[in-house]
Amino acid sequence: MIHPLDSVMDTNLRLRLDALTEEACNSANPWPHIAQSSWLQFCIRHGQACRGRDALEWLEMTHHVFSRGLPWELTPMWVIQSLVAWWHLGVWGDQSQQEKWGGLGGAVAVTETRGASAKVLETSALTKSDHFILNGDKTFVTHAAEADFFLVLAVTGHHTAAPNRKSFAFFIVPRSAPGLYVKTLPAFPGMKDVSHGQLALDQCRIERGNILSPEIEAYEHIARPFRALEQLMFDMALSGALHGFLQKLRGACTDKAHWNAWMQAQTSVAMQSAWLRRKAALWSPGQREHADITAISSMQWCHVLSAVENLVGCVNITDYLTGQWRLMQMTLQFRTRKSAEQTAKEPLNKS
Repeated sequence: MIHPLDSVMDTNLRLRLDALTEEACNSANPWPHIAQSSWLQFCIRHGQACRGRDALEWLEMTHHVFSRGLPWELTPMWVIQSLVAWWHLGVWGDQSQQEKWGGLGGAVAVTETRGASAKVLETSALTKSDHFILNGDKTFVTHAAEADFFLVLAVTGHHTAAPNRKSFAFFIVPRSAPGLYVKTLPAFPGMKDVSHGQLALDQCRIERGNILSPEIEAYEHIARPFRALEQLMFDMALSGALHGFLQKLRGACTDKAHWNAWMQAQTSVAMQSAWLRRKAALWSPGQREHADITAISSMQWCHVLSAVENLVGCVNITDYLTGQWRLMQMTLQFRTRKSAEQTAKEPLNKS
């Protein structure tokens, strides 16, 4: 049987990613290992080639590295960096932007104090003869402390036919840009290894070549689908991490009751992974109902959480695995609550 990864990346890259997993487990600063693995460059090439229409094969790689043991606390870094490379630069960036920024760490800055919907966003971009001037504030920017550049969503004007409707564009803002100020926020509970920050843009000047796909409406075509992709990739990482975690627990099963609990947990995670792959295969950048693609029902997540908790409660595991499980457990509990809230707002499309 051909492994799904064999059809999307060469053997050398797969081996580098496997080595990355081992190195990251023993490194205080895993980012250099990610950059040196050529993963981001692959993301750009893959995104450029498929134009965002082949998310499943690309997402399989995230499932793979986390199933091989990439520490769960690295998930936000992996997801954001991979998406910036594949989605923003690979799908929507031009060749010069891909070459200039492709090997660096980026962060996405959309949310402001009043939220992230188009109606409340106020950060603006003023067009000059050979540059842009950005003014405004962004908050809850993941990996703001480590980013080499920021993808800032800003208002560029209003539609002629609909004066109340704003036009948006994404701008690549280097960390060294004059007028950009970065402030690190206190660590969030349960996310002490993930930095978040605020951006203040005060007459921030950037080059004309630092705008992504100026011909398209960035909020509708880039920002909105990004949120769906972000959640889908995060969920694929979670299902991969749970799969790898369960494989490590096989040796702890010493009697029939243990094996029954293991089989129940393995089946629930496998079903969840299959469901995610189906949703990933249906995703496309032009699809209108992006929320439905990632609205996983609370019943599915509850089943996974309950099955794995039951197994962990009856076998002996190492302190390291206990720590990894606690992080995944908090994530599952959060996803369960979030899914329940999302399902309550609108019925889930079963198709």
